[in-house]
Amino acid sequence: MKKIILFFISVVLILGVSYIFWPQSSNKIQVLSTTQVERGSVKQILQVTGIIKSQVGGIVKIGAQATGLITEMKVQVGDLVKKGDIIALIDQRKIKAQIQNSKAQIKALELELANLKHTYPLKIAQKEKDIARLQAEVDFWAKQVQRYQSLFKQHLVAQVELEEYVKNLKSKKEELEANRLAKEELEKEFFYTQKKLKENLKAEQANLKELLVEKSFREIKSPLTGYVSQVTAQKGETIVAGLQVANLITILDPSKLEMRIYIDETDVGQVKPGQKVRFWVDAFPQQTFEGKIKTIYPEPEIRDNIVYYLALVPLTLAQTKYLRPEMTTHCQIEIAEKQDVLRIPNQALKWVKGKEVVFKKIGKEFKPLSPTLGLRGFNYTEVITGLEKGDLVATEVVLGQNKSAQ
Repeated sequence: MKKIILFFISVVLILGVSYIFWPQSSNKIQVLSTTQVERGSVKQILQVTGIIKSQVGGIVKIGAQATGLITEMKVQVGDLVKKGDIIALIDQRKIKAQIQNSKAQIKALELELANLKHTYPLKIAQKEKDIARLQAEVDFWAKQVQRYQSLFKQHLVAQVELEEYVKNLKSKKEELEANRLAKEELEKEFFYTQKKLKENLKAEQANLKELLVEKSFREIKSPLTGYVSQVTAQKGETIVAGLQVANLITILDPSKLEMRIYIDETDVGQVKPGQKVRFWVDAFPQQTFEGKIKTIYPEPEIRDNIVYYLALVPLTLAQTKYLRPEMTTHCQIEIAEKQDVLRIPNQALKWVKGKEVVFKKIGKEFKPLSPTLGLRGFNYTEVITGLEKGDLVATEVVLGQNKSAQ
């Protein structure tokens, strides 16, 4: 009987001890790591995806404005070309013959014009001498006629002699007038012939200029320094330039790159020009690149039924040495930043029964508190009230079975 009584007493004692200690062990908080509340900066980060693209003018598709046979293709995909390099030639035989003929005509016209300028002034000068000589003869015969008229009145000479002198004077005057008219005709002929030759020369020079432009259309030159990314025609092919310019070669300038970031419509209100951006690419995972948002395109872009707005980030020349068009970028945009504020790491924030708390060490135990929080950053969160600098808070905890933490 005594044994039975002792057995029941033992069972009661065991159950009592279990009742007392089991709930405490299940409610006990196990703290795995801690940190102190400190002052520092808090940065709010927006994580987005972007893509590397060429700037406007960074990719140029070079075409041909002339129709003809490609006689030479000087480049291949991947070749480096410099601005002004001839990269392809279209058949120039006909245009070269036309240019040669035009140059010959110009030379002939210039020679004719030079000959005109040399000969006509000499002819005009000769007429001027003839006019001066004839004027002197007219003056002489006029004096003779005047003298013989006086003598005729005195009956010292016969009328026949007087008439002979008058006839000579009239002949010289007619010859003088004819030379004057001839001189005027020479001057007019010189003026109009010279004018016509100059007009013909100018027209032929304009024609030569057009021919040289036409020849330049058959010399395909690179408008920029870059790499050949595409060649769509080969030597021996005939191209036809119609309403649209035939595309032959595409050249990429690797130094003219930019990054376009896809901003979700729900986040675009937080993004503004001038904000800092840090980004990475899969090709160089250890390399961090930085930039600033220059502008945000007003027109949306819809991808997979999601509305995005593009933010443009220019790239530096040093960055373009690593980056290539169409590379995917992983970006962090600094939306907001506060300096020298009270902060805790985001790992210290826990969700317990639907409530966000921080486990602060009070005495020898860590107890949950709900401080007033401010700016939430990528790594840290601002504390407004409820904690002080130097307070010890838990960053990793394990709660009892009757509690849940997130």
